[in-house]
Amino acid sequence: IRIGNLKPDTTYYIRVYARDAGGNIGKTELFTVRTAAAPDTTAPMISSVTADNLTATGVTIAWTTDEVSDTQVAYWIGGGAHTSTPVDSAMVTSHSVTLSGLSDSTTYSYRAMSKDPAGNLTLSADFSFTTPTPPDTTAPEVSEIMVLNAVDQDPNTPGLQLDLGSSATYHATASDANPVTWQWKYQ
Repeated sequence: IRIGNLKPDTTYYIRVYARDAGGNIGKTELFTVRTAAAPDTTAPMISSVTADNLTATGVTIAWTTDEVSDTQVAYWIGGGAHTSTPVDSAMVTSHSVTLSGLSDSTTYSYRAMSKDPAGNLTLSADFSFTTPTPPDTTAPEVSEIMVLNAVDQDPNTPGLQLDLGSSATYHATASDANPVTWQWKYQ
C-alpha cells in the first residue's frame, strides 16, 4: 500500500486493517512513521556586510547570515580577474575574512559568499573599498636655503636665525674659523 500526499518532516500514526473472505477483521499494532524533511533549497541570506580595519595593504570583510553557512570572499580590481579566498568550512552565522597583500591607494570590489550545509550558495551584492596611501615616513630634504633675516644673537658666538616658513624654524651657527657648522631644528 502506498500512502501519498503526506507532509514532509511530520509524524504519522498508522494502523493497518485487513478483512478476509469470511468478513473477519484483523489489525496491526499502532506504529509511528515520520516522513523525511523537505530538502533545503533556500540559500542563506547575507546581511550587514562591512569592510573594517582598513590599512594600506589589508582589510577585514565581515557579514552575517540567517542560517549557518561557510565563509568566502571574492575580490578584484576594476574589471579584472576575481581572486577568491579559501573556503572556511566552519558553519557559522557571523563571518569574517581578512584580506592582506593588497596594493595601497587602490579601489577594490568584493562580495561575500556563503553556502549552507545543503549546498545552497548565496552571493552578496558587490561592494568596494579603497586602500589608503601609506603615511609619509621620509624626512624632507633641504634643497635651497635663503637667508631672510640674519641676527647676531651673541657677539662672542656669531649666529644666524633663518626663517623659512611659519611651520618650522631652522637655526644655523657659525664659528669664526672654518668650517661652518649647521644645525637644523624643527619647532
